[in-house]
Amino acid sequence: DLLGMTYASMQEYGKALETLSRALSVDTTSLRTHMVKAQVHEAQGAPEQAEEEYRAAMKIDPKSLAPHVALMQSLLRRKQWDRAIQAGQGALAIEAKNATIRTLMGAASLGKNDTAGAEAAFRKALEADPKYAPALLNLGSLSARQRKLGDAEQFFRAAVESSPENLTALFNLASVLVEEGRLPEAVTRLETAAKQNPDLLVVQLSLGDLYQRVGRLDEAQATATRLLNTNPKLAPALLLQGTIAMRRANLEEAEAAFRKAVDADPKSVQALYMLGRTQLFMNRQAEASANLKKAQELDPNKSIGRMELAALEAGQDPAKVNQALEKEVRAAMQ
Repeated sequence: DLLGMTYASMQEYGKALETLSRALSVDTTSLRTHMVKAQVHEAQGAPEQAEEEYRAAMKIDPKSLAPHVALMQSLLRRKQWDRAIQAGQGALAIEAKNATIRTLMGAASLGKNDTAGAEAAFRKALEADPKYAPALLNLGSLSARQRKLGDAEQFFRAAVESSPENLTALFNLASVLVEEGRLPEAVTRLETAAKQNPDLLVVQLSLGDLYQRVGRLDEAQATATRLLNTNPKLAPALLLQGTIAMRRANLEEAEAAFRKAVDADPKSVQALYMLGRTQLFMNRQAEASANLKKAQELDPNKSIGRMELAALEAGQDPAKVNQALEKEVRAAMQ
């Protein structure tokens, strides 16, 4: 089966299956060979055949959890929630206090929109292993969804303590801290995530945005510049650059950045909206109205730019509209 595993690692799946099947004809009791063969079937997009191999492995070693876990993961990928829970119940008969099995069962309950069942399963996982990061993360996400931000923070903190390099834990904790208005600590958490994942775009962009929100504009600009040096047409980085320019009251530079963002991503609601707002500050009502309308047309909720467009259509004095916008911007940036 080592040759079969080698073929599988090289993605030569036909040769892998042939070799593994030949190995099983010699020794039908090799759990590892059945598991590798199942993984090859999964890679080929044949989960039903993979399931046959998982079940064969279960018969060879009824006390092994590995085929049960693999089968549950396969069923979850196929969104067969009830069957995944059923497979989990079979695994619990082998080991009742198993955090992985309980967490997978919780994921299946989430798939069924059974929030209470999912929460119960994740808490059972923590009874088995109080530091099990996947269960802590899931409970944190459930709490955040229910707007229980204090509970969410507690679970995400525990996940970070359990797994300090877990990007999801760091990122989710930072997100909750932002919602709670605790931006300086959120920055610290994202800085840790950025150091550990220097090439991960979402982390760098989020950190740059937080920098500008807390007034660390030089660091925000350095982040945007670094990203744009790698990709000059990266719309989110251009948006960040424009927002920084607005905070520095450099409207011409902001408009140029937002125009580039729109050129890079013509369907970006945020880029069109920020371009229109900037032009409104510059008293260029016709251009502002056109871009705000484009943004609103692309917005799924058709709500972005509503205040600005209503003011323009009512013929309000642009200076008064700008004063209202300035007040709104100052409040958002505090």
